[in-house]
Amino acid sequence: MRGTWLGKVLGRGEDATAAERLMEAAETGEWDTVLSSARRMLRRQPEEVEVLALAGRAFLETTPPEALAAGEAEAGGWLDTALRLAPTHRNALYYRGLLAWLRQRPDEAATLWRRALEAHPEDREVRDALVKVWVDAGRVPEWGVPVVESTLLDGER
Repeated sequence: MRGTWLGKVLGRGEDATAAERLMEAAETGEWDTVLSSARRMLRRQPEEVEVLALAGRAFLETTPPEALAAGEAEAGGWLDTALRLAPTHRNALYYRGLLAWLRQRPDEAATLWRRALEAHPEDREVRDALVKVWVDAGRVPEWGVPVVESTLLDGER
């Protein structure tokens, strides 16, 4: 609907259409498209939390492990900005933690994933990531693992 009379009548300008395209690309796993589109959108709207979080994820989806260091400042900056604006944003916390984990900073990853789990206690993906950090480190923190009934495997009840 870019620039169409119907888009203008409905109040859907270029930014709304770009956001729709960005979400469609993310849903279909077109991460290169997401990354380039997010960069363009963030030039116009640098504090759009969902776009910041998607940009961070797209960076992780498109960057090989050996190249993470080169782009960490940009991707980390997006995710940090998202967390400044929305401190409990699930995806910003998860992907910031994943970036820390991939860059060999397990304590930072655990702190971020713990925050995510506190904000979203039924999120199995976050819980599993946090448990992986503990298992790899050979420790369980003093505060223990929060268990939510919906995250128990069949037979554990």
